[in-house]
Amino acid sequence: MVLFVCASLTSAQQKPFSTDQALFLQEMTAFMVGADKKEGKPFMEGVFAPVWNGTYYSERQRIKVAEVANFMLRARASRTCRPS
Repeated sequence: MVLFVCASLTSAQQKPFSTDQALFLQEMTAFMVGADKKEGKPFMEGVFAPVWNGTYYSERQRIKVAEVANFMLRARASRTCRPS
């Protein structure tokens, strides 16, 4: 799951993800589906959302996932903005 998210984060820039559990899921779903509708939608609906909304992650872990996603967005933006 993380590898799929990591690869998709490099495909587009966007505003930072929210640390609110429900809002993060909406934002990540829009991001993933926007990056690859064919694979993004089934992945988000069938894999990510059930795990995200389940009991697998604690609130603290969900916040950390959002923080890591935002870190990856910033890292990509800094690589993109660097002059060659």
